[in-house]
Amino acid sequence: MWRSLARGMVEPHPFARNPITTAPHTWRAGDLGKKVLRSSATFFPFYAVILGWPVGAAWWFNGKM
Repeated sequence: MWRSLARGMVEPHPFARNPITTAPHTWRAGDLGKKVLRSSATFFPFYAVILGWPVGAAWWFNGKM
């Protein structure tokens, strides 16, 4: 599960440079759009929790600490 999640967040291109005789990769906007949405669905809730917990704690304790 974690491996597929991590591999879903890498750039979809080969690591080595292609020779001149090889045709360049085609632009796959649909696949890249899905990857952006999938990554956003992971990153935004994570950072909302990491950066938003002080606001949640202030609301929970209501200034009583």
